[in-house]
Amino acid sequence: MNLGKKLAVEAMKCTTIKMSPECYSEIKKYSSYDQMCSKYFADDSWAMSNDFPNINLLRQHFKGHAENYGFFVDHKGDITARNRFAVFGNSDVETIFKDYSVSVLIVRHNSKMKIKAADNAFLMVNVLDSASVEIEAADSSKVIVYQYGSDSKVKQSGNVEIKKR
Repeated sequence: MNLGKKLAVEAMKCTTIKMSPECYSEIKKYSSYDQMCSKYFADDSWAMSNDFPNINLLRQHFKGHAENYGFFVDHKGDITARNRFAVFGNSDVETIFKDYSVSVLIVRHNSKMKIKAADNAFLMVNVLDSASVEIEAADSSKVIVYQYGSDSKVKQSGNVEIKKR
């Protein structure tokens, strides 16, 4: 059974995930981590609001397999700047953006992330669940944080704008 079909079947069993028949049909076509991760980032608002893939699916199917596609599950340490990535579970990471970097970051579950932005970097950061971020942004950079719910935490200095959702 391919990756997408496994995830779609397991997701349909989960009562917290609201998956339409159309979405189920689309997801089960995906056979690679690249396709699944690209779908997640392309439709992150649906994925975040439905907790898909949930932490159990992430740990079972993505941990150790999807880092090259921007999915980090229970990851510890530095992450090299890239145009998009998500940290899940109990990750504890640091990352630095500079030289006109543009990126979208998603921080979920109990993850902790330290972010430094400098040299005209532009970042959009989604913080959900009980995740926490600490952001240090130079005046020449811009960081917009979308903070979902009241359990997530944001500590900032510099050119950071927080939008509560």
